Amino acid sequence: MADEEKKSKGELPVLRTLKSDASFYASKTSFISAAAEALKRRSHLEAKLPKDRRLLWLVIGAGILLLLVVAGGIFYLTRGPAASPEVIILPESLIFADEKIAVKLDSGERDIFIAKAREALYAPLTPGSFRAVNFIQTKNGRETPLALPDFLAIPGLNLPARLGDQLLGFTLGAQNQFGEIHPFLIFKISSFPESFQAALLWEKTMPNDLRLFFKNIPLLGESNALFKDRVIKNQDARVLEEAGKTALAYSFFNRNLLILADSGEALGEIITRYAVFPPK
Repeated sequence: MADEEKKSKGELPVLRTLKSDASFYASKTSFISAAAEALKRRSHLEAKLPKDRRLLWLVIGAGILLLLVVAGGIFYLTRGPAASPEVIILPESLIFADEKIAVKLDSGERDIFIAKAREALYAPLTPGSFRAVNFIQTKNGRETPLALPDFLAIPGLNLPARLGDQLLGFTLGAQNQFGEIHPFLIFKISSFPESFQAALLWEKTMPNDLRLFFKNIPLLGESNALFKDRVIKNQDARVLEEAGKTALAYSFFNRNLLILADSGEALGEIITRYAVFPPK
């Protein structure tokens, strides 16, 4: 009865067939495919977004690096010249030396100066070699070679003023003669007659003054400082003997260099070196 009423109203039930079911599932599949495609596009966009961000950060990083390079170039071009290390020019030695050393003086104290001088003089040295010792002091914030007046004043060398006025330069050094170290001191002078007369006056205190550097000189009183005339390597010399052994010898080489050594043999070696390497 109900079916008849539906028929009369035109509301007949739809009959399911194989074709209708296929169409239905085809429509469902299209919907699913569309949804899948949408999801795929969304995933693609989401995957692409981080790459775009990485590219953006790369561009930003490159820009920062470029700015740093430009800033560094500007700084390099506009900065002042780099301060070069101060070069200390040492005075020329008054004798050819196989070895030259510089001793820095931390202070002007007498005992420290003498100790450093002796350490440098008596340091190991190759047999037959000569060493020149230079001193570096700090004055007004700058390092400079020790000047002649300071070399005389710091250890307290009691040179007669008459001799001091004739001195133009000095070299303190040592030589190794037959395995034994012999120190020497050389002064450049301006006048031989004046310097010679002043050296004769200095003989009274010369041994004790030079003991500051020549440690093998015995301690003598002024009355015992008796020098004698000698000829060493064809040069006139004055020699002090103690207990049958030469304690000190000096000579004026070519009348412009006063050479002092702790033995006649050491003085002779210095004169021989001048024959091979003439002084300037």
